[in-house]
Amino acid sequence: MKFIKYSGDGEKLERFVNANAAFENVDRKAVRVMEEMTGMKIERKEEEETVNVCKGLRDLQEKGRVEGIQIGAEHEQRLTKALLNDNRIDDLKRALEDPAFRQKLLEEYGID
Repeated sequence: MKFIKYSGDGEKLERFVNANAAFENVDRKAVRVMEEMTGMKIERKEEEETVNVCKGLRDLQEKGRVEGIQIGAEHEQRLTKALLNDNRIDDLKRALEDPAFRQKLLEEYGID
């Protein structure tokens, strides 16, 4: 039940799971309940009867990190093209150095 309690806080959940060896070998039915209660999708192989939840969470975090990087790169590419099309070279240069200004431009161009 603490897994469910901490599911809204990634850092606490990670610490809790890593501190409890029992999460290295969890029955697949229990994992399905955990997923239903938290809305998470824990990475696992369908044919396995037990799941290493620690590894599943690490895989889930890595997948999210990679997706975040891809989305960020796509946004920056769209912003760069928009600024070049509008001949806003100085703004492009500033956006490369100033994250707050870059965010303002992303909002201005409706890139989210």
